[in-house]
Amino acid sequence: MTNCKAIDDYIKFVRSGEVKQCREQFLLCDMIERVFKEEDLVIDHNQLEKYLSYQKYFPFDLFLWEKFCFALHNCVYKQNGELRWPNLDVFMGRGGGKNGFASFEEMKNASNGIDDVYESFVKFSNQIGS
Repeated sequence: MTNCKAIDDYIKFVRSGEVKQCREQFLLCDMIERVFKEEDLVIDHNQLEKYLSYQKYFPFDLFLWEKFCFALHNCVYKQNGELRWPNLDVFMGRGGGKNGFASFEEMKNASNGIDDVYESFVKFSNQIGS
């Protein structure tokens, strides 16, 4: 595992079988575990805790997948200080929490004085031709 609750909780959830998952979710979990095993990565737990405390400003808590993606995207670093996963693309159907997650990412950006970060959330409808 990764020694990060936000990441490990999601991996455990996917592997638990509690909810049916697509093949890609298992491949993602495999890849994350492999990368953590092979690379010397640093998780900034204090930074993650600070960012996750911003949930109090929203009428909802983040879903497990959102905490997982947020931790990987914003708080996992290479030894040289660069983010390990600086780019994030979210592909999912309607009702999964993309807009809430985008708002949370923007809150984080605003708290760091960043106002020109390009965040892209691609939305796919579950209806053909929409």
